Order: sequence, then structure tokens, then C-alpha cells
Amino acid sequence: MTSSEKKVCLITGGAGRLASEIAVSLAQNGYSVFFTYNRSQEKAEKILDTARAFAPESAMTHCDVSKVT
Repeated sequence: MTSSEKKVCLITGGAGRLASEIAVSLAQNGYSVFFTYNRSQEKAEKILDTARAFAPESAMTHCDVSKVT
């Protein structure tokens, strides 16, 4: 797969219930997922581990959008 063929998805609030299901589903379907979390670091790490089983380039970062100016 060339870099122009890679599928990538950005998900905000990826540790939430619905978003986490979407993140894993997209990873299972060939997308590298990048998602944010705010308070649920432990849950986010578990979701990332699951996503990376299907899409090793997946990643996450802490982001509190309520503090963005």
C-alpha cells in the first residue's frame, strides 16, 4: 500500500463508549486511527492496544478541548 492509499481517521473523544467502538471497527477495516481522550487514559490505552492489533500505526493523545482558546 502506498502512502496515498493509506486510510486514516481522526476521532475526538475516542475513549467514549460509541467512539471507542467506531475506532476499533475502523481499525478492523484497514484504517489507522488517531484519537483523543480527556479523562479516561487507562481505557484509551486499552482501546489503542485493540486498534493496534489491526492497525499498528494507530495512535492517541490527551486533549481537553474545553481548554482550547
